[in-house]
Amino acid sequence: MEDIWLGTKIRLRAPTMDDLDGYFANQDGRNTESQRSGDRVHFPVSREQRRERLEGFSKQDPMGEEYFLIMEDREGRPVGNINTHTIDRFVRTFEFGIAVLPEHRGKGYASEAIRLLLRYFFNELGYQKCNTNVFDFNPDSMRLHERFGFTLEGRLRRNHFANGSYCDVLWYGMTREEFQERYGKAMT
Repeated sequence: MEDIWLGTKIRLRAPTMDDLDGYFANQDGRNTESQRSGDRVHFPVSREQRRERLEGFSKQDPMGEEYFLIMEDREGRPVGNINTHTIDRFVRTFEFGIAVLPEHRGKGYASEAIRLLLRYFFNELGYQKCNTNVFDFNPDSMRLHERFGFTLEGRLRRNHFANGSYCDVLWYGMTREEFQERYGKAMT
């Protein structure tokens, strides 16, 4: 039997307490540029605050549909994360956010994580559409989503503030049918 969380380059897994001083250590405020490309620069947090956040992830309902998952490479090193949010069970839509550590970008990890996650939500949970947003100052993320097959559906002008100025938020979407036409239904 095939592991639906395992791709050719990465595996998606739940965070563990081993990530406290590893993957989550970058939340101490040293990597503000990486934070800014995600949403905003956060105040530095203590080890105890990181522990509380990680313990919260460990209490995620495994039968729920809002997840925070670590992406690790084939050697077991964390390289980023992907999370789902803004779940609408009635309309069957969801959103995701993704972050890849700067030293691991450009290796195909993000697109594989998106493919694994969307395949799960479309084929296992029966969702019909995925939405995501990208800030207009992040052309790498725009290219990633467009190459993956997302459609640019709209632009919210001056709807985010980062690095002292306002920027536009670009909304992308992909339906289950578009995903399956491009990537098929089977786990490969």
